Amino acid sequence: MPPFSRLLAAEGLKLRRSPAVRLVWMLPLLFVGLEFLFFELPTLGLRQFPPGLQAVLEDGQAKLPLPRRQFFLAKVVATLLLSAAMLGLVGLLLLLERRALGALNPLLAVPFHGLRMARMLGWLWLGSLPVLAIYLWVSDRISSVAVPVVFGLLGLLLAITLTGQELDRPWRRDLNPWILPYAAAERVIHKGPGQQEVHLVAKPFQPEPNVIRAPSGRKYKTQQNIPNELLFPSPPPTPAWLLAAFSSLGGLLLLGLGWLDAGRPRS
Repeated sequence: MPPFSRLLAAEGLKLRRSPAVRLVWMLPLLFVGLEFLFFELPTLGLRQFPPGLQAVLEDGQAKLPLPRRQFFLAKVVATLLLSAAMLGLVGLLLLLERRALGALNPLLAVPFHGLRMARMLGWLWLGSLPVLAIYLWVSDRISSVAVPVVFGLLGLLLAITLTGQELDRPWRRDLNPWILPYAAAERVIHKGPGQQEVHLVAKPFQPEPNVIRAPSGRKYKTQQNIPNELLFPSPPPTPAWLLAAFSSLGGLLLLGLGWLDAGRPRS
C-alpha cells in the first residue's frame, strides 16, 4: 500500500473513533432543520404567492449563507445582553442575600441601597464595553482559545497591579480597558481622595506611611509630623464624564473595527 494510502487509512481510523465524524452528518441535519423551521415552514399554509416570494424561494437556497459581519453583530448583541443580565442577577442575588441574612439575624437587617447598587452595576457594564469589544474582535479573528485566555490573564495582572496605585495622572491607569470597569464602578463608592484603601489584593502596592517612593521605585524612609496624605495629597480622580465618554466611544469604535474586520476574506 502506498504511503499516502496508509496515511488516509490512519486518518479514517482516527475519525471513526472520534466524535468529530458525527458532526459530518449532524451539522447538515441541524442546518437544514433550522432552515426549514424558520424559512420553509411558514410557507406551508400559503394559498397564493405574495409578490416577489417565488423569486426569493428560488434563489434563497443559494443565497442562504449570511455575511460574517451579521454573525459578528449577533455575537455583540448577545454578549452585551448577557453581560447586562448577569449584572442584574448579581444585584438581585445580593438583595435576596441581604433580606435572608436580616431574617436570620436582626442585627444584620441593614438597609440595602438598591439605587446605589444599580448605579454601580450600570457603571460596571458601561466600563466593560471596550474590553468586551477587544475579546469579541480577537475571538472572531483568531480561532484559538489560548489567545483570549492570555488576554484574560494579562487583564488580571493589570487589575491586581495597577488598581492599588495612586498615580499623578489617574486617567493613565483608569482608561486602560482592563482597569476601566473597576475604575468606572468605583466612581459610585468613592469616598475621599484615596481610592484604594479597601483593595486588599493590591495591599503590597499601596503607599507606606513615612515612606517616599522615587520614580525609580526606590524607597526612602522619612521622619515627618505631617501625614503623607496631607504632605502629598492624592491627585483628583478621573472625571466621571471622561470615563463614560471613553467607555462608550471606545467600545463603539472597537466594535465597529471588529465588525469591519469580520467582513475581510479569511486566508
